[in-house]
Amino acid sequence: MIIERLRAFGHAEKWQLDYLFDLSFQAWRVHIGVVTATVALLAFAFPGEAWPWIWYAAICSLSAALAALAWRYTRDRPQDEDAARPYGVAHTRLTFLVGISWGLGAFGAATGEFHYLLVYSLALGGTALGAVSSQHALPRSCLTSLWTSIPLLGLAHLYHDPGYAGVVVMAMMLLYGRVLSLLSFRMLRFLTANVTLTRSLDAKLAEITEMAEELEDARQEAVE
Repeated sequence: MIIERLRAFGHAEKWQLDYLFDLSFQAWRVHIGVVTATVALLAFAFPGEAWPWIWYAAICSLSAALAALAWRYTRDRPQDEDAARPYGVAHTRLTFLVGISWGLGAFGAATGEFHYLLVYSLALGGTALGAVSSQHALPRSCLTSLWTSIPLLGLAHLYHDPGYAGVVVMAMMLLYGRVLSLLSFRMLRFLTANVTLTRSLDAKLAEITEMAEELEDARQEAVE
């Protein structure tokens, strides 16, 4: 049963990828804006250090790659699931790298004063919420985004304050990640229910249309 669940988790239907990439292009453009605002704070907090700019270049490059991936998908619009699958795999791999980059950046912010780490945490938390809203159609990418960045953020707080406060903050971060994960699954269930209902209505409409055509043919025969 566990293997079946893992397969279901890793599998994505074409409509899921269509929905994902229809939202992704604008989402990653906004993401670059958030990263730019964050690096402005980091450059101010850590003047003369190179790591904020390395972090910025890495995340912007990955975000641009994801935006380009979404643009190409919507332009080419694969015709079947087999053609669409490589796009979904690439999306998950790139979001993994984005999540790791956000998480590692937290350790850099943790070397400074707490209020800089706090602002970084707010930026990462907002980005994680944005990942749920834009990636819930593909749960493996959504959870990859959450569970690469948020645990590392918690560890960064523990690194900044190894005492009781750091432990409590890390626990709260993990709880936040769990809440977002549950939210993503609920949004996916709602989306799936809408798609199922739409397909059912389309099938009923096709059936009614066919019956109407048969009745029209019968009427014509009766008239003749």
